[in-house]
Amino acid sequence: MFESWKNVPADTKTKFYESKIKRHFLVDDGRDKDFVLASAARKWKDARHTLFHEFYRWDLPLEENIQNYPKCRGIPENDWVVYVQYRRKEKTQKISQKNSQNRAKLKAPHTLGSKSLARKKHELEMRDGRTYSRGEMYAVSHKKPNGSFINEDAYNNNKKLQAAIKDSVSENEAFQKVFGKEKHGYVRSMGLGVTPSQINRSTRSTSSSAESEQIKEMQEEINALKEKNSKIDELTQAIIFLTQRDKARTKEIELLMQMQNFSGRQGLESPADGRRSSESSYRIGDNGTSGGTN
Repeated sequence: MFESWKNVPADTKTKFYESKIKRHFLVDDGRDKDFVLASAARKWKDARHTLFHEFYRWDLPLEENIQNYPKCRGIPENDWVVYVQYRRKEKTQKISQKNSQNRAKLKAPHTLGSKSLARKKHELEMRDGRTYSRGEMYAVSHKKPNGSFINEDAYNNNKKLQAAIKDSVSENEAFQKVFGKEKHGYVRSMGLGVTPSQINRSTRSTSSSAESEQIKEMQEEINALKEKNSKIDELTQAIIFLTQRDKARTKEIELLMQMQNFSGRQGLESPADGRRSSESSYRIGDNGTSGGTN
């Protein structure tokens, strides 16, 4: 018997995982194993807590409480002795008292009871055939069966959360804006097996993905502008070519017209030239006869 789960040797945990889980189910030794061991730790802790409050009485002496060990639950007496001694330690009692005070201060408790958030999420996704986001699960886990929130604090938290989700890069960032940084080993509205380090990696990955998408869109816009400018350059060159060609044709037409005008002037006779030609036709020769024929 060990005082706490963290004192259980890693080999013992691995043997439990391989014999009770891996032997009967198709799982991997990464995230699945982490989830199984986290779930086992929670159930181990809750079971011991339930047994202690059911069988231990603070108004009875230690010896009598030890004699009243939960034999009917299959708990060995030696294990019960170790756990009772652990619970009676001053350090343990201070931790228990602090946890009770923290639970009393909790303004917006969840409404899932003993059902885990991961199990509830899985049930909803199987029923509706879609994925439920972290933001949606906060609302689900803080509502009554009639659909209303458990109290005003839960309602206001959800309202702030949904507004933050719209203005944030990711839901993880929105949760930190509304509720603050995640506690060690626990992430709100994600259930067992999920740690803050995993969420941070996911957030960085999401941010990097969003930045990459923005860069891709900007590059596409640049390429589109380059293509448009290329087409504009082609049109400009075409206009210049057509303009130069039209100017050349205009010069050719002007030259042809000048040549035509020049040829026309060469083909016309003046009146003086006509008279000289007529006089030479009827000039009297030396023998006294005209140059014409009879």
